[in-house]
Amino acid sequence: MAENALVEIDLEYGRTVVAALDDEQDPSMRPTAALWFLFADEDTWRLLLALPAMASNPPQVVYNRLIDILNRRVQGEISVDRVGLMPRRITLSHC
Repeated sequence: MAENALVEIDLEYGRTVVAALDDEQDPSMRPTAALWFLFADEDTWRLLLALPAMASNPPQVVYNRLIDILNRRVQGEISVDRVGLMPRRITLSHC
C-alpha cells in the first residue's frame, strides 16, 4: 500500500489547475477529464489531464503551453512534474 497519501493541498492544486485551464480561450487546452492517479511503482500521485490539444500536437508542444498557462495563472508549491497529459480518449484498465 502506498505511503504517499493524497492530501488536501494536492486536491486544491488540482482544482486550481483545472479551473485555470477551463478559463483558457483556446478550447483545445480545456480538460475533458482530470483525475489524480497513483503511480504505485514510484509511490507518486500525478494529476492526469485529458486535453483535446493532445490529438493534434506533439506532447512537448502541449506541455509547453500548459507550463505557460500554469506560470501565469497558478500559484503553488507543487511542481508541474506532478501533472501528466494523456490523449483525449484512453482506456484505463485494472492490472
